[in-house]
Amino acid sequence: MTPPLLLRGARQLLTLRDAEEPRRGARMQELGIVPDGSLLAINGLIEEVGSTRRVVNLSKARGAAVMDASGCVVLPGFVDALVDIPMTGQAAPFLEHGTTALRCRNAPGKVLRYLKKLPWLDVAEARAEVAGLDILSPLGAASVAVRERIDAGEAIALATAFDGCGVRTHNMQAAIALACLYMGLTAAEAITAATINAAHAIGLAGVIGSLDPGKQADVIVLQAPDYRQIPYHFGENLVRAVIKKGRVVYQRGERTWDGV
Repeated sequence: MTPPLLLRGARQLLTLRDAEEPRRGARMQELGIVPDGSLLAINGLIEEVGSTRRVVNLSKARGAAVMDASGCVVLPGFVDALVDIPMTGQAAPFLEHGTTALRCRNAPGKVLRYLKKLPWLDVAEARAEVAGLDILSPLGAASVAVRERIDAGEAIALATAFDGCGVRTHNMQAAIALACLYMGLTAAEAITAATINAAHAIGLAGVIGSLDPGKQADVIVLQAPDYRQIPYHFGENLVRAVIKKGRVVYQRGERTWDGV
């Protein structure tokens, strides 16, 4: 049983709530921002999300371990919708850069078994078939007319397309920055594509991708005062902490997960 955790005082808490379907068109701008937001996780699941004043005064929050997110942006863990990981040693940097779920294509059996044992990662092998939802990587092949497609009501998900050879970045923050620079996405659209839409793309949106009560408490804390600054920190890792199923599994400079 995972002890209760109270993540409190985020400058911006991005919930991306109520997304039973991939966000399309103008809805990709909707991040569900809670200023001065807090989140309570109990037994690995999100119990409450809302204003700090309300959440910290809940009876359920009494005795919970507290993580201070003052001055930070808090959002769902990144979902990398398409990677190839040929060797086990290439997995850990995904955690350090805020990825808590991914779809792994063409992994050797030994690597796939290793990934599925990692307590900080959800792994999907097959792509979920969602009409009108494309997985794009600004770090891989160039994508054409993405801005026009979004304006026409299509949905997209982002991925690094990491393959350990040609594309070697584990950083979904870089994918967000490049999507804004080269694909014409806004910061909000890129974050949507890297979280809830990517969760839909790998078939796990029922449990991850947004900060809805009842979903897994997969959360990242970014050292930035505003989500719109994320694309401007290209090549930098803003991750201060990663929470997986209500447990702190990474704090800057320190992995705190056990096992393989």
